[in-house]
Amino acid sequence: MNLATLISVDSIISGVEPADKWELLDMMVDSMSTSSAVRHSGIPQERILDAVVKREHSNNTGVGNGYAFPHARIPGLKGLAVGMAFLQKPLNYESMDQVPVNIVCMILAPDKNPTMALKVMAQVVRLFSDQRLKENILKVRDNRTIFNILLEAGASSDIPIMARDIMNSPLLDVRRDTPIYEVIQLMASKHLSALPVVDEHGNIEGHITGARLFQLGMPEFMTRLKGVSFICEFEPFEKYFYEKSNSLAGEVMTSDFCAMSTVATLLEIVYALTTRNYPMIYVLEGNTLVGMIDQGTVLEQIINF
Repeated sequence: MNLATLISVDSIISGVEPADKWELLDMMVDSMSTSSAVRHSGIPQERILDAVVKREHSNNTGVGNGYAFPHARIPGLKGLAVGMAFLQKPLNYESMDQVPVNIVCMILAPDKNPTMALKVMAQVVRLFSDQRLKENILKVRDNRTIFNILLEAGASSDIPIMARDIMNSPLLDVRRDTPIYEVIQLMASKHLSALPVVDEHGNIEGHITGARLFQLGMPEFMTRLKGVSFICEFEPFEKYFYEKSNSLAGEVMTSDFCAMSTVATLLEIVYALTTRNYPMIYVLEGNTLVGMIDQGTVLEQIINF
């Protein structure tokens, strides 16, 4: 399915400068009210806006690198509806990487068919990975011209979902010489189950997991016990805090990590996270870390769309 068949000239916004993302969401829902999926469903515009805003409040849809994908499942919607906004003046969207957005794609999906919406998200990112196309379309202020550019680009949404489509940007990493107490602070503050250790070129060398840190703090004899309920006063991590806190990341990291290319399939990803029990998948271009995927990523983007 061509991306241009899911949108219309009326559902494209350009040449506007909204005060904030909430004003932009209102504008986009209004522009999509004439789409066939919305029009034939007879769903009030206010109800759609409420669903989009509620979803945005529950989890920011700014995915990084200047993109945002506000979306919602709409019970009773007759098909998929897509709208796009191209902002010449980037908007602060409170994205994960704090980069203002200039391409916003709103997706309204039927209640029981979120997978198609994810494929649309994937195709938009792939389409505008062509930097020249992205720069050219952001200069245009005529919606008909933008529509024709999308039509000519022939972006198809009938594509498999790959690692590059659902990965999160690697916002945090550490070096071999990072003190382990800093690693723990980072993992605790960001609720991370694992953290990559990279060299000066961004190449991954290993990672540190929460399980590995627990092992460091647990006396060896306790790993052979069937239970510890009889131990009332012993602090399991006392040894760690006194003896291991000055360790470096390079001394603690393990090389047993899962790395995949950007074109790894969703099936490969789920298999590694479940059957192989890897806490994190590191997405690489060559040897360079470009993204991270954990179970929460899959649940959020695939199941909890």
